[in-house]
Amino acid sequence: MGIMEPKNKNSPSLEETLRGDFPKKQELITLLLACPSIANRASRDNLIREIHNGRIIAKFARNEVNKIDVQNIVNTLLDYSGALEELISFMRMEDSGTQALQALETFQNVLIPLPISGSSGLRPSLSPSGRSFKKDVPATNLLEKHFNDVMDALVKGKLVIFLGSEINCCGREPLDEWVPCSSLPAGYELAGYLARNFGYSLKDPSDLAQVSQLIDVDKGYGNLYEELHRLFDYDYIPNPVHNFFASLPTALKEKGFSPRPLLFVTSNYDDVLEQAFRKAGLDYDVVSYVAEDNDRGKFRYRPCGADGSEIIERPNEADEISLEERSVILKTHGMVDRDESDLDSFAITEDHLIGYLARAELSNLIPYKLLNKLRNSPCLFLGYNLRNWNTRVLFNRLWQDKRFDKYNSWAVELEPQELDRKFWMKRNVDLREKPLEEYLDRLGAYLEALPGQKEQPL
Repeated sequence: MGIMEPKNKNSPSLEETLRGDFPKKQELITLLLACPSIANRASRDNLIREIHNGRIIAKFARNEVNKIDVQNIVNTLLDYSGALEELISFMRMEDSGTQALQALETFQNVLIPLPISGSSGLRPSLSPSGRSFKKDVPATNLLEKHFNDVMDALVKGKLVIFLGSEINCCGREPLDEWVPCSSLPAGYELAGYLARNFGYSLKDPSDLAQVSQLIDVDKGYGNLYEELHRLFDYDYIPNPVHNFFASLPTALKEKGFSPRPLLFVTSNYDDVLEQAFRKAGLDYDVVSYVAEDNDRGKFRYRPCGADGSEIIERPNEADEISLEERSVILKTHGMVDRDESDLDSFAITEDHLIGYLARAELSNLIPYKLLNKLRNSPCLFLGYNLRNWNTRVLFNRLWQDKRFDKYNSWAVELEPQELDRKFWMKRNVDLREKPLEEYLDRLGAYLEALPGQKEQPL
């Protein structure tokens, strides 16, 4: 007995059409396995958990052999009206634009003509290009709920956005050998370049903290800082991540919403997000970590429009640093100062990271209004690789007293390892396994599809 009734009782459902038709069912299994979202075991697991809001997850007889596993999944779905069509609708969001999905849709269309869009009263889902998919996606779709929750938090100014070094790969292919002034480097690309540039032949040149520590000990941190300043004192072109958040306020205004200031937390040393904000006419403040000299372990405040900056001596009394008027970029590992190299700060070596762990509680370092925001907000993590020691140090500091089960939080990571999955799961963070540019395209398409505030506010 199915959980949902067929949408059109005058014509057979896809499930009814396939029951008893063994050749067609085998053809369907082959087509499903050709789609990336089903071929990948982790993605397949995520999809079937969402069918009928997870109410039939215990019914699936899973198998380690992919073909047998998918066959068992299909057999189970055929027992529940609308379940197979629901799976395919979820796959449209994962496999949009692939030939495999097109072949699957052709197979489906031959068996069951598509209903007219909007006839079922369901909200249409959009492809990354902004075009409506051929088939409506139920409003209970957990993928749609995810985008709705993220967009709701953005609109209300509640979301804290974490940006890691791998956002720098967005919109381009990873590089075997990064070249300065070409594009911003991911952490492992920067590590490889530094190792080559300073003449080190290492078994694993991708560990940025280890490579930087070697340079610091062998050459002195002054040489390391000079090279880092040279690399980041350049007008790199903003990529899709920078442009998405820089254009977000305008996109929200066009929908009739009033953009709220946001908190951005980043471990990146460059100033490209700031460049994108300035180009878009956005005001922002910068709070950055100090890694060296007498003020190491403190944060430096750069108010919007000010000529200089100041050390935050009393974070618990820093009333002027807030999110009431404009967004704040919190740079947890320091930043390049392109106007005054003496103010460069790069928490990059193993000693820096050990010192990061040994410093006083964050409550005694970060301005209290920003810390309250971190503690009491949903978070979106983009471009983080948890196998990186640098990342784990940051999160260990921030997670000491944050309850991530208090609000929904999300991470986007392509092809995470099992360690990453367990890390996010342990901290109640929902992991989305997809390319970052594709995720942002779909988030943008979801915003584009929203009705204006006067018609239907979030």
